[in-house]
Amino acid sequence: MIMKLLKPTIKKKFQVYRSVDGVLRSVEINNIAATGYRIINLQCLQKHVSEITCHAILCDKAREKAISGAVPIILESQVAHFGLAVILAAKCTGCGKKFHFETSPKLLNGGTRHYDINVRAVWGSIVSGNGLAHLNEQLASMDSPTMAQNTFSVIEKEINQWWKVMVEEEMASAIDLEKKIAIEKNRYHEDIPSITVICDGGWSKRSHKHSYNALGGVAVVIGAETKKILHIGIRNKYCYICNRCNSLGITPKDHECFKNWTESSQSMESDIIVEGF
Repeated sequence: MIMKLLKPTIKKKFQVYRSVDGVLRSVEINNIAATGYRIINLQCLQKHVSEITCHAILCDKAREKAISGAVPIILESQVAHFGLAVILAAKCTGCGKKFHFETSPKLLNGGTRHYDINVRAVWGSIVSGNGLAHLNEQLASMDSPTMAQNTFSVIEKEINQWWKVMVEEEMASAIDLEKKIAIEKNRYHEDIPSITVICDGGWSKRSHKHSYNALGGVAVVIGAETKKILHIGIRNKYCYICNRCNSLGITPKDHECFKNWTESSQSMESDIIVEGF
């Protein structure tokens, strides 16, 4: 019984764990059988089916196999998997020609080439409030390849940057619209277009006249006319990596640190609002 695959790559040989006589042992195999379930892009499937069909029609030996009732093309193995995207190998039983096909197209973004299915899986995990553990549990239950932590983290960071750029563009557009409305309604303060805004904020924990020590806070500035967000800010007093390294007495390595506030928790919201103006 195969227990777990260790970092499948495009290498010809793979290390897997097998239970032999009740003992878990590492075994080297040449190919990984293409079993279970895979999520396949329909355009990719059409491309590969067309390629294999054309070969089966033109290959004399493949036609002979089909006429005799044998299978002309077999799905031989899984050559590699990169998260949810896999590369499968098929073989003509007549002439022995091999075909390799990918189950997902790639996205081109700033020099990186992520598989589309992986980006969608990470995106879905983020917007649904889940993470890699939930995603892999679901995939494992479906008997489908899972995603490595590094792959998930790299894509997650890129998605965060995409969202940041889009949010900044949307807020800039909302500010311009609020300004335009103020000018049209002749609302000025000292010759500067004056707009009415709504401000709100929150902490990472509830506080009913006590416990004013939240480690994180957020505040937004909303345009009264457009009802759109004009500014959003976040203050964090805690970084897991920095805190862990401080506890161990070591210097933290370069990382994406989310700690950006050292003052009192009570001043988080007001600082963000002032920043917005």
